Amino acid sequence: MRSESPLPLWIHLAWLETKSHRAFTLGFVLNVCLGMIGFLTIDAFKSSIQQQLSSKSQSALGADISIWASRLISDDEKQSITKTLPPGAKVRYETSLLSMATGIPVTTPATTPAPNPVPTGSTRLVEIRAIDQSFPFYGELTLKNQGFINTGSPKDVVDNPHVWISPELGIQLGLTIGDQLKLGNALFTITDVVTNDPGAMPSGLSFAPKIFVGQDFLKETGLADARSRLWQAMMVATGSSSSQADGLEPIVTSLRQALGKSDLRVRSHINAANDRNRALIYLNDYLGLVALVALFLAAVGGSFLFQSFLGRRITAIATLAALGLDRMECRLVYGSQLVLLGSMATVLTLLISLGILPQLPWLLGGILPEGIKPALSWQSAGIALLLGTFGNLLVCLPILHRLGSIQPSRLFQEGQGDGLPYSFDYKQLWTWLPAAAAYWMLAIQQAHSYRVGSLFIGIFIVALLIFAGFGLLLIKFLTVTRKATGNLSLDLATLALVRHRTGTIASFVAIGMGTLLVNLIPAIKNIVESELQRPQGKAPPSLFLIDIQEEQKDRLTQLVPPLTGGVGLENLSPLIRARLTAINGDTAKASGQNLDNSGSSTREEEESERFVNRGYNLSYRGTKLASETITDGRFFSGEFIPDPQVSNPAKIPEISVEERFASRLGLKLEDVMSFDIEGVQVQGRITSLRKVKWTSFDPNFFVLFQPGVLEAAPKTYIGTIPTLSLEVKTQTEMQLVREFPNISMIDLTATGARILALAEQMSQALSLMALLTLISGLAVLFAIAHHQAQKRVIEITLLKILGTDFGTIRINVILEFAILGFAATTLGSLVGITASWVLASQVFESQWTHDPLTPLALALGLGTTCTVTGFYAVNRILKVKPIVLLGNALFDK
Repeated sequence: MRSESPLPLWIHLAWLETKSHRAFTLGFVLNVCLGMIGFLTIDAFKSSIQQQLSSKSQSALGADISIWASRLISDDEKQSITKTLPPGAKVRYETSLLSMATGIPVTTPATTPAPNPVPTGSTRLVEIRAIDQSFPFYGELTLKNQGFINTGSPKDVVDNPHVWISPELGIQLGLTIGDQLKLGNALFTITDVVTNDPGAMPSGLSFAPKIFVGQDFLKETGLADARSRLWQAMMVATGSSSSQADGLEPIVTSLRQALGKSDLRVRSHINAANDRNRALIYLNDYLGLVALVALFLAAVGGSFLFQSFLGRRITAIATLAALGLDRMECRLVYGSQLVLLGSMATVLTLLISLGILPQLPWLLGGILPEGIKPALSWQSAGIALLLGTFGNLLVCLPILHRLGSIQPSRLFQEGQGDGLPYSFDYKQLWTWLPAAAAYWMLAIQQAHSYRVGSLFIGIFIVALLIFAGFGLLLIKFLTVTRKATGNLSLDLATLALVRHRTGTIASFVAIGMGTLLVNLIPAIKNIVESELQRPQGKAPPSLFLIDIQEEQKDRLTQLVPPLTGGVGLENLSPLIRARLTAINGDTAKASGQNLDNSGSSTREEEESERFVNRGYNLSYRGTKLASETITDGRFFSGEFIPDPQVSNPAKIPEISVEERFASRLGLKLEDVMSFDIEGVQVQGRITSLRKVKWTSFDPNFFVLFQPGVLEAAPKTYIGTIPTLSLEVKTQTEMQLVREFPNISMIDLTATGARILALAEQMSQALSLMALLTLISGLAVLFAIAHHQAQKRVIEITLLKILGTDFGTIRINVILEFAILGFAATTLGSLVGITASWVLASQVFESQWTHDPLTPLALALGLGTTCTVTGFYAVNRILKVKPIVLLGNALFDK
């Protein structure tokens, strides 16, 4: 039996099998396509985001490299940096700080009064960005009147006391071009409005609208002194030959080495883009893991469909073996069919994705950077091709391997229509390993984290073992109880489940896993939403005050109550700037010091580098806030009393560390941290770990010292003013700005609204994936139920021949699928609850919140779906005459 065609015989046979069984072909292709759509869409979305960020990162930063610190850069540091830069490099300077701005209308107001006029002299928190004539080296700032501003454009704000403002500030203060703005001690004229800023945050989530002024005029405000909280940066243009990641890496490394232990941070434009868009990138990572859920469900459904198909083709396979087709050729026939079906699914997936991707900017409009248009890349298409073809081969490898057990003698045995035989041998374990390894690597790639990806796969493996174990217990329970019911239908249902022991366990595992994964998506959504909610019963403060000077503290405390109607300044906390220098005597060093390369660093390495190299805000107090909970150790024993005669760990000052911060740096109780505070070394021994609810907007800190250590250190203060009415809040802001122009006030009402809007956009993204996963789960249930129903053809036929009425058979099937479905979905929901707790504590490092109604609804809904699907499949069989069913079952006609 050999073909004369140049193509191998097994390819012809694979095509004939695909063409002749159209129902199976369509079902398999749609099932695989359904799982791949979510994965491919998210992957294409991520690729488009990364490509867009990389292509516009130079324009967003306005330079190739930035060297910055949360202070003024010294002349010695500037000289050291200049010497290290390559020949021909250009340098410009930028200074940024938060401050209050007071609007002073000068122009004639419109004849039609505004519905909500802004009081004259209103104030708002603003971000001041001081620039020079070289701004920006790359890209363009767009102004309403002056048009595009690039490095060669004249800038009136540099030579005159003028400012450019963002549109929202004009709306908030009722100002327009020609009006004036007071910043600190200086008065500026508004000469233009910024209509496009390439350096703006993509989500719009910033504390304050932006104002552009000249470097020299910033000095006249009196806001940029040594005590101010500001950021100064040296912006470097290295030249076109070294502006890409590979060319910038040696320069960044040289600058870091030259700066040594300085708190100056060096970033390339690519690294800066990743920092600016970190929330978006993290959302991408977790959406990628969610997409893997749909992919896994599609794999489960596809394997059941394929196994069910081969079970109906046993006679044909045995015939091919009798005609001379060896084991390997037989496997090649159906392996080639998988490749062909996967290719068809890939083409369909690509076509559908082309329709979905243009809708993403609308669905995620509050998160995406402006101008992002997700599109399929060659890389994404290649991933889809690999998943659609080789992915199916890997998943179905154990099934293909079992084809070797089908011998020609099967033609002369009874029961050959009962499906592909289940068997398990530890020697066959290798057939499962390729798919498991591929899925593990895919999870790590999607999460950009070895820990998160491995934990994700670990949950899968543990869940599989749990479902397999409970499946065995179910079989044993049914074996013991099936003869004691006294109900014929129930006895027949339990008998069918017990007789097909391996198939029942496999179906139980698949249904349970599907239920578990479908439960994870709403659980992840609840975790994200709970993280952004404020503590129950606690209203956020109206104003958050920063940069309070020590000599202003008492006067401010006295002034606030009369302005607010008796509401005082709360949570007044000292803030001391410091730099982490050592942990347990070893120089603090991140695991990923060189993160400007290709972006291949894991999230753990990025976070480690960011937390080690950043400056820290230290504080001290003897009591916990309501938003803090001690999770390990004990809080401070009291005020620190130094003993110069004794040098032992017990005499090192105590510190309390936020638990997430401790986890990222690998800190534990009794570790000693060393800080540099303006040249003075201060140590602290960790005696407690704290869980902080950051959305309380209390003045919380990563590191707290016990009282008696930092009181003499240079410091500023921060504090909060509780909830106020809009009118009282506005008047309070205006008066405080007049009295204390250096103090910045963050309006937490507006900030909270922006955070909730962003959370809503994230919720929409997760809801979209939840819907897709639920559809995938239903497809899996249908595939399993259909597979199980097909295996009951001969049994149902014999019952009909023996005269069993249709009602009894229907009840028998309904009970069988109900027992299997509801047992598996109930356990799947319970395991899903446990898995959501693991994800909350280990991945999101968040407080676990549990919604009991969702798992219950999913268990009932999916169990009912499984039962109805089985009934529907069997009901079709009942309508066919017994002789036809018997013929199809025995001869596959």
